[in-house]
Amino acid sequence: MAAVSNKNGVNNLPSGAPAMKFLSAQFTKRDLMLYALGIGCCDDSNDNQDEKNGELRFVYEHHPKFEAFPTFLLALSFIAERPSDDGLQFSFGIRSFPPESMTNIGHDGSNIGVLPKEFFKNQEDIEQVQNLPLLHMSQSLIFHDRIKFQKQTDQNTIDPPTQLHLQTRILSIKPRSIGTFMTSETKYYQDGSCIATAHRAL
Repeated sequence: MAAVSNKNGVNNLPSGAPAMKFLSAQFTKRDLMLYALGIGCCDDSNDNQDEKNGELRFVYEHHPKFEAFPTFLLALSFIAERPSDDGLQFSFGIRSFPPESMTNIGHDGSNIGVLPKEFFKNQEDIEQVQNLPLLHMSQSLIFHDRIKFQKQTDQNTIDPPTQLHLQTRILSIKPRSIGTFMTSETKYYQDGSCIATAHRAL
């Protein structure tokens, strides 16, 4: 399958390429608080004295406006997994790298790496790009709705996990002498509605 290249030398998504991935991830309020603390929220600066809009809402689960720090969604790409044949079985602990969101599975079930082969016209192009680094240029995140946290339904479960579904795809690949620029898109769904969209320019 040949890639479609435009006048700017960008390899766009070819028809029928297996670049769309459907993943799921779950997290608890504890995960959100640890993430917020890890990036420096609530450092006792004067900017955080506003009880309603300050950073306390990211680290205190009983805050009336408790919510996830916005960039937490980007971190889900490192733990999101494909549903197994017998249902979604989430892993725990440190995940292997690269995560499933960054790998691609060929038609024969083998791992074909970060860049799908369907983007390239011949084997020589693939070998050339594999020797170049992927360059991270920018990323953006647009929220369409708030995350709805899972309510406690079982007395034995104090902090029930919330689940989101991720739909991710590669939009374009642009090899250059200093490295490969890759643009991807991830949409985050909850209860069938898209709550956020992320664009990454690597």
